[in-house]
Amino acid sequence: MRLINNIKEEYNLYKTKLQQNDLKFIKDSEKNLIRHLQWIRSTYAEYSHNKKLLENLQGKKKLKARELRYRNELIASITVFERSKALLEESEAFVMGLMLQSSRLIWEEYSENLQIPHDFDEIINSEKNLKFYYSQGIINTYKMRFVPKFLSDDIKKAFPEHPKDEFEKARAMKRHFFIHEGGTNSGKTYTSIQRLMSAERGLYLAPLRLLALEIFDRLNANGVPCNLKTGEEEIIKHNANHTSSTVEKVDLKSDYDVVVIDEAQMLSDLQRGAAWTRAILGVRAAEIHICCALHGTEIVTTLIEDCGDTYEVITHIRDTELTVEDSEFRFPSSVKEGDALILFSRRSVLTAAAALEERNVSCSIIYGGLPPETRKLQFEKFLSKKSKVVVSTDAIGIGVNLPIKRVVFLEKSKFDGIKERPLYTAEIKQIAGRAGRKGIYEEGFVNTIFPEIKKRLKHSLTCYEDPISKAYLAPTEDILKVAGELEAKLKVWASLDPIEDFYEKINIDRLINLINTIKQMGVFKKLTEEELFKCITIPFDEGDHAILNLWKDYVRLVATADENSTLFKPSFPEEELLNLEIYYRKIDLYYSFSKSFNMEMDEKWVKEERSRVAKLIDEHLRVRIVRFKKRCRICGKPLPWNFIHPICDHCHIMDFDSSDYAIYEDEDDFDFGFEDLSDDD
Repeated sequence: MRLINNIKEEYNLYKTKLQQNDLKFIKDSEKNLIRHLQWIRSTYAEYSHNKKLLENLQGKKKLKARELRYRNELIASITVFERSKALLEESEAFVMGLMLQSSRLIWEEYSENLQIPHDFDEIINSEKNLKFYYSQGIINTYKMRFVPKFLSDDIKKAFPEHPKDEFEKARAMKRHFFIHEGGTNSGKTYTSIQRLMSAERGLYLAPLRLLALEIFDRLNANGVPCNLKTGEEEIIKHNANHTSSTVEKVDLKSDYDVVVIDEAQMLSDLQRGAAWTRAILGVRAAEIHICCALHGTEIVTTLIEDCGDTYEVITHIRDTELTVEDSEFRFPSSVKEGDALILFSRRSVLTAAAALEERNVSCSIIYGGLPPETRKLQFEKFLSKKSKVVVSTDAIGIGVNLPIKRVVFLEKSKFDGIKERPLYTAEIKQIAGRAGRKGIYEEGFVNTIFPEIKKRLKHSLTCYEDPISKAYLAPTEDILKVAGELEAKLKVWASLDPIEDFYEKINIDRLINLINTIKQMGVFKKLTEEELFKCITIPFDEGDHAILNLWKDYVRLVATADENSTLFKPSFPEEELLNLEIYYRKIDLYYSFSKSFNMEMDEKWVKEERSRVAKLIDEHLRVRIVRFKKRCRICGKPLPWNFIHPICDHCHIMDFDSSDYAIYEDEDDFDFGFEDLSDDD
């Protein structure tokens, strides 16, 4: 009864507003009109339900008092509906017509702002779309019904049916691949680089900026002029016909004699794998060398065969034996010169290194958050024997070969961004394989502080991992050729299954989240679609609030920029280790945005500031590492390096007297002079 009264009141209001030609009210009323129609449908549904209940009661010969009361209530409700039925039908027809007017006004503004070439009638031209429209509105009908059907056809036209056919010139070439398969320290990359140096025109594709820099230095040192091209840096040498590049910066528009694609098993990486897939499918060279782990060979050969190219597999075997020690390892007393101690977070690496430095055991420290220049300085420290051991995350698994005699796992699981999990077999092989560098040691050793996992370590070093079965694909700038909103196009692209089952599309959640972030910033409409695509595909760590905020600032500047606009430089922070690491990444973001949007930048400042910050970070790791020794948050007492709690056992069990002790809820309120130990890898 109350719902019917609400329907009558709203119906009268809508008729009045229409008579007044109140277009603003009509345009803003779509959601209320949808709700009004839902009310009407609810009354019809309730009427049908009550009729059935009444029929069941009237079929009984004798009713109890409670059932009699219920029957009378049903009769009253049914009577009210039947008396109001004509008005409800009139209201429904009126509101449906008014909603069409409201939605047309909404669509005119929406399509004009986004330059959408589809009119209102085109979107609701099917019975299913019209039915959906009356429950969801015009924008949702466009996004959820019209766009998927319309865009799927356009996207199929914009993107070749088969990923390999995107690269027509590569398909027209006769390409021959040499697949160098083998474990870490097997010499597979060395062989490929020797061939690269002898070529007239060559390209090396690295998994890391640091590795690209190493090959750049090696080629130039050997009299082969070589350029460097990464997302954060470009160095162009006079008369250079060779380029060392990160795989994401691969040049697919130039022809080469020899190309080397390193660490190709990473094509199965959820975040970055699509770059390797694209390089294998599209690089233009008669001779291509692919270096990969054994479990990557099968998927690589599948891609090559699918392209119609030829290949041969060269298996590289380690010359140095790798042995898991039976002897017990205790930290830090069992540490020896030449050890690489492996942990899986920045926090753990710094606290373990601090524990060693306190015992006068000098360390080289490696983790993912360190700038490449700092890593290089730390590597050189170990190579020159200024440090006795390496303390590292699994970042050591890929990159520069070091004279490591023994790898020791001080942790047995890692957080992979989603959950804490045991190490995969491939990860154990990759990391443990760093022990026993060829030409320096006759044998490499592996150990751990966890006796219970030694059996698994031994098994992992000798077993075959499951071969990689999927190669990842990512959306390219070709998606901009299709008319429509970028967010909708990305979702449709992701929903279309690849033609071959050995391909898998990347998760586009990150891209969609960044688009939504830009919408919330209020500058979405000021960006062209090309600018929007560049903004969301610039690599940066959106999980770091400081970096994300700088990204937002740069997006705002791009949205309001003119042809003479430049980006502001990030400000130098307080000289604490974490602040310096973040500042370095801010410099990278400044460089990437300036490059992507062709904005004038101070390249001299970028180069000098990176070098200065990298050296400051290195100084922290050399001179101030003991500040990271773990201490009790309350009493300041030293704690074991791997103690899992922030306070000591004594403070934990003490019954504090509030008049004698102050308990600090915020650890920033209580400072013992050691720095932030954020858990960035």
